Amino acid sequence: MRKALRVLCVLMLVVVVVFAPVAAFAQGTGGASAASAAPGFGTVVWDFLNSAFGISCVAVAVIWILNKVYAKQPLWKQYEGDVIAAVRYAEKVTEGGVPASAEGKLNSALQYAVKIIEQVEQRRLSADEVNALKQGIQVTHNSLDASGVLEPGASAGGTVQ
Repeated sequence: MRKALRVLCVLMLVVVVVFAPVAAFAQGTGGASAASAAPGFGTVVWDFLNSAFGISCVAVAVIWILNKVYAKQPLWKQYEGDVIAAVRYAEKVTEGGVPASAEGKLNSALQYAVKIIEQVEQRRLSADEVNALKQGIQVTHNSLDASGVLEPGASAGGTVQ
């Protein structure tokens, strides 16, 4: 998001610094005195933004920013298949034949998913990313449990075969 804002600021700077003086020069003075015929800075910018090219530039910038904002997915959505594998792995993990608690399953799935994602991205995940991933695991588990994909009784604390 910050990068998109920086690009938009640079685009506006280019419009103001490069295109506005060019537009003012193109209008010319028409033989009148320079003081009375020279349009103000705001007038030049406004005229440019109301031109076909200016409207096109603004439209392209807005559409590009909206695509960047709406296309961005949370980390756990990008790796949803790995998150599902982590949830299934955690449902089957038992310690000494006793099913793990809900918190133990969550931690097991989180460790599994973090390990896979860090290997793929070749970097350490930040604390915010790990927390978002933890929430994503809970959402994914809930949807898998509601759809009946997980083994019956596994999420309710029953024994896992």
